[in-house]
Amino acid sequence: MIYLMNTSILTGFGSYDYEPISLESVIERMTDNQTLSAIGHESTADVITTLTGITVKMNRISVDMQIGDSAIVFKLDARPPEGAILDQKELERIGFSWGLITRTK
Repeated sequence: MIYLMNTSILTGFGSYDYEPISLESVIERMTDNQTLSAIGHESTADVITTLTGITVKMNRISVDMQIGDSAIVFKLDARPPEGAILDQKELERIGFSWGLITRTK
């Protein structure tokens, strides 16, 4: 399973790899595999949709990664203020990067 998350969080005990990936790799992985959104904010889902050209829905779910599962991470470059709901322009102003978490054991 490949999840799409807006935080780089370890979802359970185990071993994980975490590495940066390019937007091109994100699009390829989202196109070639079934991806389950765990994006909890509509504005973040909208930004990812705009960047990838792939429709991403907000989906406030808990993730429990199993061995072999991966998560594409949309990671903000700075921590937003407590309780802030950011719109697309604010997300772009803060900046972001992409990462890939894979549970290895």
